[in-house]
Amino acid sequence: MNTKAAFEKFKDSLLLKNKNLVYFTVFFILFLIITFAYLYVNVNLNPVSDEKIQVDFEVEEGKNAKQIADTLKEKNLIRNSSIFYLYAKLKGYDTKIKAGDYILSPSMSSKVILLKLVKGETFLEKVTIPEGSNLKEIAKIFEEKRLVKKDEFLREAVAKNFKDKFDFLKILPDNATLEGFLFPDTYFFPKNKPARYYIEKLIKRFEEVYFGIPDVKLLEEKLNLNTLQVVTLASIIEEEAKIDKEKPIISAVFHNRIIKNIPLQSCATVEYILDEHKERLTLEDLKKDSPYNTYLYRGLPPGPISSPGYKAIIAALKPDKNDYLYFVSNGDGSHTFSVTYQEHLKAKNQQDRNSNTEK
Repeated sequence: MNTKAAFEKFKDSLLLKNKNLVYFTVFFILFLIITFAYLYVNVNLNPVSDEKIQVDFEVEEGKNAKQIADTLKEKNLIRNSSIFYLYAKLKGYDTKIKAGDYILSPSMSSKVILLKLVKGETFLEKVTIPEGSNLKEIAKIFEEKRLVKKDEFLREAVAKNFKDKFDFLKILPDNATLEGFLFPDTYFFPKNKPARYYIEKLIKRFEEVYFGIPDVKLLEEKLNLNTLQVVTLASIIEEEAKIDKEKPIISAVFHNRIIKNIPLQSCATVEYILDEHKERLTLEDLKKDSPYNTYLYRGLPPGPISSPGYKAIIAALKPDKNDYLYFVSNGDGSHTFSVTYQEHLKAKNQQDRNSNTEK
């Protein structure tokens, strides 16, 4: 009886050991599988190479994560399209990839690439619009950046196309251009957008800046000017003033002339008609008939002649308090200001003598 009990005990012990061995073997195999799978996945999520090249990659509208993964593999940007897709699926990113143009590199890991696509970190073109740029110059900048053709930009940059989104443009005639209302600034734009997309962004920036000025409507009322007139005056100030501190002074000259019903006589408005910059305007230039010719017509021209910057707009709204009616360039960006015509002639003659001496 004792022998039988001992045998049974030995058999149970053996079975338990075998059972534990099976468990251990299964666990070990699973561990190996999981480890191998983890390593395999991570290896395939690593960068394709260390090559620091840039690749333009487009995610088209309507493309799903599997199609995008296949295209990434075709461009040698990822190691394994299936792993990329499964990883995106597990993270819940497969439905969050955004369309657009991206700059990617084989030196980026699949995780980095996926995050860029999910965050919509598209390739953005830096576009700088200098203060005082006119509509044609702005259109040329966009064409040079290969964002949109100049002709298309100019064709779309008319008031009627944007009045439904910007109430302040309703003061403009439908066929008026948006001269002056495309704010000069540095922007970052995606490619492959229609002209209206870019134009709207520039108008939106103008709206933010102009109507962000404290009490701007009260300032307009105080000057008895509307938004169009303020921007028009600011554009002339922008073109005439080369030094920021002189902008409020030049603004005062124009305000004083408007009050006294004296023609503004701004060379910049004549250059706008001529569509070219001249060091000296001829008498023939000054006689060119146009409502923009402030030598022939009193008051402000019908609209802006360029896109004024913030300081020029502020100068138009807050002119310096002085009695100046004239100014003449000193040749170095600064000006000499005068109250009377006699003083102005004296300053002008002095400047002419200085110019001849320098020659």
